[in-house]
This record gives sequence, C-alpha cells and structure tokens, in this order.
Amino acid sequence: MTKDGQNSAIADLNMGGNKLKNGKTATLVGDFPIVSDTQNSVQTFVTSTGSANAYVLTLTPPPAAYVAGQKFTFKANFANTGAATVNVNSLGAKAINNIAGSTALVANDIIVDQIVTIQYDGTQFQVTIGEILSNPLNPNGHFIGWDKGGDIASASPLVVDTDGNMFDVTGTTGFSVMTVAINRKFTLQFDGILTLTNGASIVLPGGVNFTTAAGDVLECQSIAANVVIVTNITKADGTAVIGGASTVIETQTPSAASTVTFNTGIDSTFDYYELRGADIDQSTAGDMRIRVEVASAIKSGATDYVYSTINNSSDSTTANGTGSTGDSSILSAANASTIAGSSLLIKLPNPSDTASFKPIRFDFDVIGSATISRQGTTTGFYKTDTGAITGLELSLSDAGTITGTFTLIGYRR
Repeated sequence: MTKDGQNSAIADLNMGGNKLKNGKTATLVGDFPIVSDTQNSVQTFVTSTGSANAYVLTLTPPPAAYVAGQKFTFKANFANTGAATVNVNSLGAKAINNIAGSTALVANDIIVDQIVTIQYDGTQFQVTIGEILSNPLNPNGHFIGWDKGGDIASASPLVVDTDGNMFDVTGTTGFSVMTVAINRKFTLQFDGILTLTNGASIVLPGGVNFTTAAGDVLECQSIAANVVIVTNITKADGTAVIGGASTVIETQTPSAASTVTFNTGIDSTFDYYELRGADIDQSTAGDMRIRVEVASAIKSGATDYVYSTINNSSDSTTANGTGSTGDSSILSAANASTIAGSSLLIKLPNPSDTASFKPIRFDFDVIGSATISRQGTTTGFYKTDTGAITGLELSLSDAGTITGTFTLIGYRR
C-alpha cells in the first residue's frame, strides 16, 4: 500500500494496537467516520428547511435509501400546524407520527427551534425525542408545568380543548357529558353558575350533582373517552364540600338582617338538609322562628305549623315545655336580648316529598349572660299541605334583627 492511496488493501489490516490518525469528515456513506463527527452527530443532525408541514433534511453524506431503524435528528425551522412529513435527501416524503406510530401530529407538536429525533419504522417516521408523548411520563420527582388553555364556552357536552390542561369555563349552560380523550388530567375553573349532572359520564364526589359558583375549581381525570371522574372540588368562598355524601350549598353572614332566607338549592338533589348557625346575636328579646317556602311563597298562615318546644336553662332544674299551633315553628329559648355567640341547627328531611307533611327539628344553644344559658329543642310540622319545600326563612317574632353565620348543607343517604 502507498500513502497516496494508489493501492487498495486486499485483506484485513491489523493495526497492532495503533490508531489511524488525522482523519477528516466523511462525505460518502462508505467513508470511515472520525470521532469528532460522531460526537457532533455530523452525519445525522441538521437544521431542517421546507415549510407548510413539509420538513426537508439534507444530510452529508446522503443516505442511499430509507431503511427501518434509521434515526435522524433535526432542529425545526418552523412549527407544524397539523399532520407533517419529512423528506430526507430527496428520498421521498414520509409521514411523521407521534411516538406510538399510528397517530399523526397535531398543531404545535413541533415548534420552532425544537430538537426532534425521528426514527424510520419501515413505513413512516416516529418521533422518539421531543415534546410528544403517548404514554404516562415519569417526572422522577420533579415538577411538570401545566399550560393555561383558551376559555371554553359552557355547552352540553362540554368540549375539553387540547391547547392546555387548565381552562376557564364561561357561561351558565349546565352539562352531563364532556367530550375528552382518555387519560387527560385537567382543571376547570368556572366563571358563573351552572350545574354538573352526576352520572356514568361525569362521576362527581358523593355521586350528587354540583352547582358551581364563580371561581369554583374542579380537578378532573378522564378514565375513558368522554368518561370523567371529578377528583376534587375547591369552592371559591373557601367552604368545603363536606364528606363524600354532603355538600355545602350556601353560606350567608347577615349583619342586623330582619330575615335570613335560603331559597336556592333546596330540592330533590339531596335527601336531607341542615341549616347551621354560629356566632348568632339578635337586636331585641324575641322568639327565634323558622318558616318554610312552598311554591315560591313563605308560609306564615295562623295555623300552618304545629310544634312542641322544650327549653332548659342553667338557672333552673325544671324543663319548660310548650306546644302550640301557629304561623311558624318557634323556639322560645332564644327569648333573650343578649345571645352573642349562640348557635342553632335546623334539620329538614326529604323536603321534596309531596306525599306527607314536613317535619322540622330546631335546636338552639343560647348564651344569655355570663351566668345563665339556655338550650332548646323544637319539633314540629309544616301541616297546611304536602307541597315540596323549596326554602327556609329564619326571623324573630318581635321583628328584631339577626347577626351571625349561617350555612345550608345537603346530604345524601
């Protein structure tokens, strides 16, 4: 052999443990690569050209043909807007699919200046390194950021977009179905009041419908196409969705109000309702009373209610019991001008029933003074008719005013 390459080797060359030195960049597929070319991916990396979802790669040396297993890496010169192809050294355009191989790219799967590695499977190229995932990602203990997608107009079904994983839902149209692919985890923040209907397509905590308020946030996971489990609800007012089968419907904090009225959310959604009051005070001495709403009207007829009250006082050893018929269910234990810090519990079972009269239970713990406290229980019925109860009203018998925090809760058996 001569050093100017006039003769060719006719057998394997034994280098005796020595190196071939001072090579240069290969330009033909039959050339020996040098280490620096391998380190720098000279033969397999290039910045793409092309446009309109058609990427073009020009490699040196050029591959002779597409072969299953070939792997190329390119720096994208444009973002794709849909299904895309790649043409390597004029060997012909081939589809670029995601890592699963069967799904075409969607808009922005490849973005400008992204480093993308593709591998030929014998039919098309698959993305193997980049921003496209088709299987669960192991974050290895690190945080993965979420993108805020565009607003979604409320509709039935609610179409969950693919441009992010946190969305504002505008409007007030309720829904019972979402259009969403399997294995999506996403968050919905609601800008208004609407009702999500629990069922086979949307599984809500406790198995009950949920009515949103502005600012409420739901965390969701799709377990199949168009089948979503709501894993958590965060209410904007800070109140909790209590337990698995109970929901805080509304909280009011009146200050010197003549009445406290709850007439939204009492319906057939829940089997049983409670109205809880805390830190209650009243302006004048008077009996605390409860009235119900039927057919959008507060019932206050002279004989609409029948009730029995038992009162206990810390300064007496004898319980005071009374029974009566009147325009409300009354708890006379509240008959004290100073009751600051008192609490109450009103229980209303099955208000939507239209086959029987409605029982009401009314418990009050009254702080009357530093040395005297009272406790009372009223049991009674709204007995004028069997119409469904749709609201509750709390007031004082002497038209005084009420201050406190009152919360309506619904329960399912």
